[in-house]
Amino acid sequence: MRWNTDKAYLVDLAHAGVATVPTALVAPGERAAWPAGDFVVKPSVGAGSRGAARFTPRGHDAAGTHLAELHAAGYTAVVQPYQAAVDDEGETALVFFGGQYSHAFTKGPMLAGADLDESGLFVTEKLGTATPKGAWLALAEDALDAAAARVGLRRGDLLYARVDIVRTDAGEPAVLELEVSEPSLGFRQADVDAPVRFASAVRSALS
Repeated sequence: MRWNTDKAYLVDLAHAGVATVPTALVAPGERAAWPAGDFVVKPSVGAGSRGAARFTPRGHDAAGTHLAELHAAGYTAVVQPYQAAVDDEGETALVFFGGQYSHAFTKGPMLAGADLDESGLFVTEKLGTATPKGAWLALAEDALDAAAARVGLRRGDLLYARVDIVRTDAGEPAVLELEVSEPSLGFRQADVDAPVRFASAVRSALS
């Protein structure tokens, strides 16, 4: 759980051979190398879209200011190239219970002028149903296996997990986030048996 609450885990997954969105960590006092196209700067520890911002190649000065603000607050920053397909396709979130795939849903783009929810802290997510392709499912399973192995567990030891995957500019799937600590699980976008599968996973873990 501690490992997963810092997005530095994406670097660990990449080192384990999992296809991830390219991720650079910029600690306080370090300078960033901005990607060539649009890119995202966000804190390595955060929730929802707090502190996340998208910049164009002409926005390096603004990105530098945002980076300085994150550093001043004590955050290490994550810099990632923005994947253009997200604007049209969003993200595909694959949900697992007890290491087994349950269902998937889509999440619309969150850095394109979306509205904040009633708390004023998070972007209102536009969610929909999804049926992931085989390559998406295989990648999500690889990510979970690598994550579990990183901390000495098996995939089946994870009561629940959500793997968010996007299509890269090269047309291939890549992991954007892997959530095992506080994910929304998309029950409203799932089939009616998803809550039963979750309950069974809880019961199995307790026994």
